[in-house]
Amino acid sequence: MVTVLPSTKNSSAQGEANAYPWVVAGLAAMLLFTANASTGTFGVFFKPIAEQFDWSRGIVSIAIVIRSLAIAILVMPAGHLYDRYGPRGVILPCFLLLAIGFLLTSKVATVWHFYLAQGLIMGAGTADPFVCLVSTIAKWHDRRRGLALGIASAGVGLGTVFFSPLAASLIVTRGWEQASVVLGLLTLVIAVPASLFVKDPPLVRNQSDETTSAEEMGSRRRGRNKGVFDVIRSLPHLLQNRQFSSLFAVFALFYVGIYLVINHLVNYVTDTGMGTLVAATMMSVAGIASIAGRLVMGPISDRISTRADAATCCSLVIIALVLLPLKVEPLMWVAAALFGVGWGGASPLIPAITADYFGTNDLATKTGAFIVAANLGSAAGPWMGGFLFDLTNGYLWSLLLSAVMTTVGLVIVLRLSSPTREVD
Repeated sequence: MVTVLPSTKNSSAQGEANAYPWVVAGLAAMLLFTANASTGTFGVFFKPIAEQFDWSRGIVSIAIVIRSLAIAILVMPAGHLYDRYGPRGVILPCFLLLAIGFLLTSKVATVWHFYLAQGLIMGAGTADPFVCLVSTIAKWHDRRRGLALGIASAGVGLGTVFFSPLAASLIVTRGWEQASVVLGLLTLVIAVPASLFVKDPPLVRNQSDETTSAEEMGSRRRGRNKGVFDVIRSLPHLLQNRQFSSLFAVFALFYVGIYLVINHLVNYVTDTGMGTLVAATMMSVAGIASIAGRLVMGPISDRISTRADAATCCSLVIIALVLLPLKVEPLMWVAAALFGVGWGGASPLIPAITADYFGTNDLATKTGAFIVAANLGSAAGPWMGGFLFDLTNGYLWSLLLSAVMTTVGLVIVLRLSSPTREVD
């Protein structure tokens, strides 16, 4: 049975008549900036922790595998809670968990402590902020959705620019334990106040409003009757749709290379003989470029298509993954910049392409399904990098394999048909 998902243009148009939609985009940028303190700094903490405890890179990488799998398991239930209750009650607990994860990391003494703090707790805290925030923005904006999502997700790039060198500097001067405490406290100070002001547009949350379509009301009633983990069982049903399964594969393949680089770039650069601060600066260059990607790719998806956006992002990342193994320093800086644009452009792409192809009903749940795919890739990439480094004493094969996987994703994107806003 095919269900055509209704549009929310009426509610979005009324929301865009005032400034609050852009306030929400700004708050989302601030919160995603803070959330990236966990994602953007793991690679900086990686080598100091591994060297202090004499752990192999494969062992340390398992923390990211645990984190990514925790996100993959929890992201759809978290999206369901958002669809049911709205953003405020979901975002705040997530940021509290991120702060707790940083504070517990400072007390790590054994590998299972590390896996608990950086893996399970950080994974639970990271499961919802992105899905929740971008879904809220997609509901507030219709005409300039890509631009609004680009502004919000630019916070992720700013987080990389700010937190990676901050963490590197703190580790050099005060040690990784105190650096972790500082990041935990910053998470509390920034995220807790900001999360209290994020809300859905009135017509989305006002279920008694007579302008809300009968189809949308029926979808909400069905959502309230579902248990939190029932939405996980809806994933096989969603994957029966050819467009949905194709995009699921694209995001899984794409994020293998993305998270390989995010978590191993600092290690890779320092292995070539450059210093830690230089490596962190290179990661910051990727972060700065990702801001450009988020701001430029959003309007591309608005004016051309989300499919063109996806193809561009894949192509840029493929080039970066091919340049990095050459170990030519100027080309490595170019690769970092190209990687950043591709990485950044993909962040607003996920909710935009979801809304484009499947409408905005239960948007957080459907976006969450693609985040599951992304986190399967983000689990595989860092693990592959650590495992193959231990096996070959280098990153050549992991970089080349990631390039091949991203190329397969690009081929799938180019074969996608135009959006129909239908789902089986």
